[in-house]
Amino acid sequence: MAVLLALLFIVYSCLATLWIMKGRSFKQWGISPKIILMLFFLRLGLGAIYGQLHLEYFDAGDTFLYFEESQLIAQTIWPYWDYYWGSWTGQAPIPPADAELYLYPDWSFIQRDFGTYALVHIHAIPQFFSAGSYFLHGFFVAFLGLFASLNFYWVLERHLQLPRKLLQFACFFMPSVLFWTSGFHKDVWVYLSISGLFLGLDAYYRQLWKRAFCFLGLGLLGLAVFRTYLLGLVFPALTAASLLPFFFKNRPIQAYLSVYAFFGLGLFALEMTGYFSPLQLLANRQGAFLAEKGGSVIAGATSWQPNFFSFFAYLPKALFNVCFRPLIWNVKDSLQLAAALEILSFWLLFFLGLNKGRNPQKRSPLFYFMFFYALSNLLLIGLLVVNLGTIVRYRSIALHFLVILLLQSFHFFHQYFQAKESGKKTLLSSKEHSVASRKAELQD
Repeated sequence: MAVLLALLFIVYSCLATLWIMKGRSFKQWGISPKIILMLFFLRLGLGAIYGQLHLEYFDAGDTFLYFEESQLIAQTIWPYWDYYWGSWTGQAPIPPADAELYLYPDWSFIQRDFGTYALVHIHAIPQFFSAGSYFLHGFFVAFLGLFASLNFYWVLERHLQLPRKLLQFACFFMPSVLFWTSGFHKDVWVYLSISGLFLGLDAYYRQLWKRAFCFLGLGLLGLAVFRTYLLGLVFPALTAASLLPFFFKNRPIQAYLSVYAFFGLGLFALEMTGYFSPLQLLANRQGAFLAEKGGSVIAGATSWQPNFFSFFAYLPKALFNVCFRPLIWNVKDSLQLAAALEILSFWLLFFLGLNKGRNPQKRSPLFYFMFFYALSNLLLIGLLVVNLGTIVRYRSIALHFLVILLLQSFHFFHQYFQAKESGKKTLLSSKEHSVASRKAELQD
């Protein structure tokens, strides 16, 4: 069996290399295929480390549970094809009475965690090529993450004023988001879905309507399937982004604040009328996270009640949890130490980026979409999640966006990478270099 797995690994590696180096799909990103190939194998290796950590550190954890369940579904997919199709397309199929290998749940159970069941049903298809090996299955996951990061790079190169090398580092080598989107979990699908939204917004601002609505629809569908509550964060940000070119030209802050105020007043009205309680929904979700077992639950974590007084009283604690934990002096293991160093590095980057002496840059509309989505995502994570491991994993994409935005404030980095790109040996000169190597297509 080990020989077969080794041979399959070699064959899949050769096929992936051939596709990346020769396929047309990888010639449109503005990056050398050799670099893309390196990025692919980096993700493949990190996916293997991700699985090994779950196997040893988390006692198999979610990722191997998902893998095993997708294996069971793959083994029964042919005799129960109708159930397979209907169980994740919303058709509420009747569980097969003679299913011996896998205990198929009914629809009411699937609805409780549709994202997880969709994940294992989709990953049942690549199981036919993975020979029961988690690490061979990683080829499929690595391509998902690779395409997501390439999407981000392709869009942000057009919209952000960052030197090419610096942007490549920000999109492809940020440690936290690179690691958490390399394993078999819902995060890589969320990452891919948000990259679809970026492709859609880029096409929308260029008035390529069919392309825009296609990618926006796919991105929203992915979020609806794998992490439904993110739709509540994306929808106001997308609304402001879509109104910006028509009603709020040169007033992006006003556009976003107006839209968020409108949605906030709407939620307040629903809460006060009693027709629907957003606070009750959030409190219930936080209670579910609080009920989770595990060694990384924040010590002394408490729930908040579904009323405005309790909500605002808990808000400072929520912000502290998501913005500063895990605390460096409270870490229990190497993984928590890495997470603590990550959040400390972010705040160091933040304070170093406060350069008040520079003239404000003209920014792309995507800058504001990234900013407001990231902040609202962090706030929601703080309100709901009390498990340190889950906080670190969930916030990785939001921190990734904020770091990319912060990098625009580092004049020294801009000089360094522009000097590298132009072949200069000196990093500092008496004449100030231009901040951007090219202008974004869309500016305020």
